[in-house]
Amino acid sequence: MPTVSVVLPVKNSEATIGATVAALLGQDYGGTVELIVVGPAGDRTWDALGAELQSGAVRALEIELPPGRDTPAVKRNIGLARARGEVLGLCDSDVVPAANWVSTGVALLRCSWDVVAGPIESIEPGYWGLYVDANRLASKTPRMDAAYRLDADSFGRWRRKPPVTANVLVNRATFEDTGGFDETFTFAYEDYDWFRRIVDRGHLILCTRLLAARHHHRRGFRPLIGEYLRSGRGCAQYLRSQPHCRLSLRRGRQLVACYGAALASAALAVTVGPVVVAAVAAACALVLALASAAAARRAVAVTFPLTTFVLGSAFVAGLTRGLLERPRTASVAPAQGAGPSARAPNPWARARLLFAALGASLRRTATALFPGALLQGAPATAATPEVPPLTPTIPLLELSLAEEPARAGRHRSRGEALALAGVVGVAALLRFWQLSGRPGFEVDEPVYTHIAASVAASGRLLGKPVSGLPNPPYLYHPPFYFLLLGGWFSLVGSGIAKARLLAAGMSLITLALLYGCCRRFLGRAALLPVVLVATDGWIVYSSRISWMENTLMVLGVGAIWLYGRAVQTRRIEAYLAAGVCLGAAVVFKHVAGYLVLAVLLHWALIRRDQRQHLVMLGAAVAVACIYLVGMTLAFGHVYWQETGVQFDRTLGIGDVRGTVSTLGQAARAVLGQYGVFYVTILSAALGIVLVFGRAVQALRIRSLSRILEHSVLYAWAAAAIVFFAAIQLHFSNYFVMILIPLYAYISAELVGLLRRRPPWRPAAYATLAAVLVANLATFMQRIAERHDNALVAVSRYASAQIPSGALVVTEEYVANMIPQPYCPSWRASACAARADYVITYTSRTERPPPVPALYRLIASSTPLATFTGFKERIVVYRIRRTSAPRTGFSPLRSARA
Repeated sequence: MPTVSVVLPVKNSEATIGATVAALLGQDYGGTVELIVVGPAGDRTWDALGAELQSGAVRALEIELPPGRDTPAVKRNIGLARARGEVLGLCDSDVVPAANWVSTGVALLRCSWDVVAGPIESIEPGYWGLYVDANRLASKTPRMDAAYRLDADSFGRWRRKPPVTANVLVNRATFEDTGGFDETFTFAYEDYDWFRRIVDRGHLILCTRLLAARHHHRRGFRPLIGEYLRSGRGCAQYLRSQPHCRLSLRRGRQLVACYGAALASAALAVTVGPVVVAAVAAACALVLALASAAAARRAVAVTFPLTTFVLGSAFVAGLTRGLLERPRTASVAPAQGAGPSARAPNPWARARLLFAALGASLRRTATALFPGALLQGAPATAATPEVPPLTPTIPLLELSLAEEPARAGRHRSRGEALALAGVVGVAALLRFWQLSGRPGFEVDEPVYTHIAASVAASGRLLGKPVSGLPNPPYLYHPPFYFLLLGGWFSLVGSGIAKARLLAAGMSLITLALLYGCCRRFLGRAALLPVVLVATDGWIVYSSRISWMENTLMVLGVGAIWLYGRAVQTRRIEAYLAAGVCLGAAVVFKHVAGYLVLAVLLHWALIRRDQRQHLVMLGAAVAVACIYLVGMTLAFGHVYWQETGVQFDRTLGIGDVRGTVSTLGQAARAVLGQYGVFYVTILSAALGIVLVFGRAVQALRIRSLSRILEHSVLYAWAAAAIVFFAAIQLHFSNYFVMILIPLYAYISAELVGLLRRRPPWRPAAYATLAAVLVANLATFMQRIAERHDNALVAVSRYASAQIPSGALVVTEEYVANMIPQPYCPSWRASACAARADYVITYTSRTERPPPVPALYRLIASSTPLATFTGFKERIVVYRIRRTSAPRTGFSPLRSARA
């Protein structure tokens, strides 16, 4: 058995050194373990090792080092130079290795590995231990969920983080070949530099959880901020010493991205206002907080994003300071066994480094947006190097390494993250630019805004009161959107423009969720549907309007994401989480019931996991039951009465206005006002053809094989088509609930086609570019170049020309834009004697209600003003009386919004 020498650098380690030494002396290794502790003379650590030092179990090297030389790199070099073992171990004084640490490490080194290392995990429960171990936004220590190997090609890749010298064993020949640690590293990263030189010389490093050790993590913001500041300065030294290393380029790109995000946020704050930036940041923080809590399975994990932001800012500050400092050179000769001193770069080294990082960042972003592998899905497992064979004495390790290439194919690259951020940034510009007035207000916006303003002011769900009637709570839709919007108004103020900020922010969250959903099915090609949804003309238009569906789609896409994850993992808790989210979407707005149809359709396609699906649907039903019981207790029969109106309209029993009910109406709307969204219309038609074509193909060949390739996305798209074609309500704002699953399924089909026919990829790229250009043209034609806010125009006219006490017969959405009391058009006969004005609203899909008294009033009225918008025509009439008019008369005036 080879002799093993373990070196421990110490400094004021009296609190933790005892447990470390006891663990190393208690190893189950059959050979000799030499323990060498290196530290400054007179250090308090020696008092804690009195018994071990007297017995000779520990070799103590008390050294005198000048200021600036008392670093871990110097101590390790001194200890390793005095070591006698054939295998060298490196451990920290606050790390407690397992009892089989040495024996496992030696066995692995015998299997052709040159260096073996393991992760370090918290030894103490509590917030900081959970943060370091479970935080997925950034890792303070390397994560080794699956074993992986490091060589010159994989060093610094995503999820291939180099190990740390707190837990590593190395062959003596490998250590001597590298020349030891570079002693010019005075802060940190000397281990990364050493590992980089190891792989550059052709040696292999194995990172595995079989060598996991426990660590006393620093606790509290102050010590952690100090550690991150020092790490940032050490990273700057590493960037100088290894400027062309992949890890250096990654850190450079991250630094550029941080400052770029700060500058972009400042620019957006100046152009669209700080409230928008704060809203987007809050929405992103909320998504990250929920994702962190889900990943860690602890409620306290919702604070991880904030903690990461603070500590990451400290690291960026340290890195920036280190890059701006004069490069440090070794003024004292290296200690015995020390490695080479770093050469001082010329005065332009820092500038060249930053420019190189910027260029690499731009290249990686462009490659991730339009890569040759964009439509190839996850990388092939053959690209992952084979690991050397292991002896049969460690079968668990063989299993973990056999799974490693498949897992590596699912790792996301930082280039993808930058590409996704770029797409979301473009989407944000398209959605927030001059949001308050473009496009013109839609009919739902004044009503929803008035109700939410009432919630913010009084906590009650009240619309504008109808003259002569009581004002019951507005329960035509579930109240959650109005409660959310009311809370939003409490923060930023009321108004349609403020409501649109929330809608646009929710649409950005939907994009992020759509990427996560499609990432499970399409790999890196998940960027494709995100690009299409982010730039689609109709979806951009819808996202700029405070429609309820923008918020509903956050829950809808989230439910599909969780369901796809549950189908892949087959875990009961995953199905339960998907069921809760599905139920939340249905009670948020009942038309989300098409998601239930999607789940049932997919269940019928795969025909497995019966118990899990029943649990999922049971959770959704439980959420719905809780909602119904709560609403009944709160509002009684009024809730059921108002909700019944919506169900009657959905089934075609009640009167439905403003909806497309015939093919002729649909054709007139498509060829008329909505013709500008030609790319959206063609894409929807293509998706519908694909969905029904796959169904016909399955019937013809009597096989579901092609459908099952993307069964979740197919079920989602098919359910959306069938559901919204079957119900009576065909409102334009519902179209987004069909478009998003269609784009996801179109992308899946396109990915599969191009995998089978690679020569078609140039044509696909050209088509994608043409679609993006056409979407931009649609944005310019429909939003940027039009000023057609007819509802605002009639509001201004009514405020200036109509007396405040005049009774107006009009629609609810017009009434919410004017200050005068109103009587709804359908009550014209009851209000005819008291009415002074009539305001009619006409569009391609909506006409004034067929009430004879209303038309008699119009016939006996004088038109005063006409306002024309994108799809509507609003006319203001003054009712003529046989007696002297009770109000002032305004001359006939026509205006075009």
